[in-house]
Amino acid sequence: MIDHVNGLKTDNAWSNLRLTTPRGNNQNKKIHRQGRLVGYTFDKKRQLYVAQISINQRAKRLGCFTSEIEAHQVYIKACEEIGE
Repeated sequence: MIDHVNGLKTDNAWSNLRLTTPRGNNQNKKIHRQGRLVGYTFDKKRQLYVAQISINQRAKRLGCFTSEIEAHQVYIKACEEIGE
């Protein structure tokens, strides 16, 4: 998959293009380029951060945490374990 590093789909300069996986492309969304960590959602009802990863197009829940940093770290560890 080809990804635009700066997120501008009209900027097709070679320096702005890279080969990546669908996961890498997803992690390059504007919200993440602006500083939001990846790999979790916020459960408003329970007031917890839910770490999750997608493997073979199926979501796998990794646990619930009180901070986004904890949820992000668990997600990063899961990515390393699957080799991404």
